[in-house]
Amino acid sequence: MKFIFYSVRNGFRTFMCQKNNFMIYWINNLFSILLVVFLWQQILKYSSANQSNSQIVYLILAQMILAITPEIIYRYSQLIQSGDIAYKLLLPVKFEFWLLLDTLGYSLAKLLIIFPLDMGIVFIFFPGSLSIMSGLLLLLLFPMTFVLGFTIELLFSSVTLFTYSVWGINTIKSAVLMVLSGAYFPVSLLPSAMKKFVSVLPFSYAYGQYAEVIITPTVANVSLLVIPQIIWTIILYWFYVMISRVGFKQFVTQGG
Repeated sequence: MKFIFYSVRNGFRTFMCQKNNFMIYWINNLFSILLVVFLWQQILKYSSANQSNSQIVYLILAQMILAITPEIIYRYSQLIQSGDIAYKLLLPVKFEFWLLLDTLGYSLAKLLIIFPLDMGIVFIFFPGSLSIMSGLLLLLLFPMTFVLGFTIELLFSSVTLFTYSVWGINTIKSAVLMVLSGAYFPVSLLPSAMKKFVSVLPFSYAYGQYAEVIITPTVANVSLLVIPQIIWTIILYWFYVMISRVGFKQFVTQGG
């Protein structure tokens, strides 16, 4: 338990100690959310008021999750290129668990910054869009959603064991999330065939589907979110283990 506490605390302090991090993230998130609100108000201006409001609240929630999901690919690559990953693999806990706890602290710091702002915008611009149950589910479902998002990041990061083109891998990951996660536009607006395709992939369950459940909190919707999240987390982690096992066998530190 001490290791868990110190790992999360160190991740939290790393973020908060970086100069101007608080103000930069606050301003960046403010402009991102305002852009979402005003842009989608124009896109959905011919829709009914209730539908328009729920879609915009959906996007605000999805963008919030996207902002606090750890982008570990550069951290992972840095550990590989410096050779420090060898020391991390010798820790008394699994390297992936240490990385999860460390990034959890970092993400919690970002959540404390942007959560009040995002919820304030929702309650000011769209009063009545979220219920008390929605607020409870937002917190209760967050851990599993965070773990799935982390596992997706971990899988993409494992590719850096074979290539130093981190920027290219991260660009591919961003493109996949942009199209398939539902974080940039509502999944419900997609054609029916595309919706079915997105629903069988893991990406929307870490972003878009999570936001939909918060807006319409029913037992059926929660089960349709949590069960696929658990299944996909196990599958993606298995793929990560298979890829990293091969990668670590042929891994050579850059310059060594």
